[in-house]
Amino acid sequence: MKLGSTIQDIRKKKDLSQGLLASQLNISQSYLSQIEKDRKTPSMDLLKEICLILDIPVYYLMFRGLEIDEDIPENKRESYKKLSPAISAMIEGFFIN
Repeated sequence: MKLGSTIQDIRKKKDLSQGLLASQLNISQSYLSQIEKDRKTPSMDLLKEICLILDIPVYYLMFRGLEIDEDIPENKRESYKKLSPAISAMIEGFFIN
């Protein structure tokens, strides 16, 4: 699961600097950077706080962070590939734009 790169993508779409988000989370910018580079895994409490600040539901962050080859069972991958873009666009249109 690639939560960090998903957090970074949403943060940038919301026009938030890494420093500002880190400050709002009461964590260092370097720690947030490590999270965004998928070098550190945030706790569930921190994920909830990130989602609260980014104004997105946790389930959307988890969905966007899924990796097809690692997180999706092989027999479900084709269906996921077909459905994922539509689901992402719909949720993103509602929560990001």
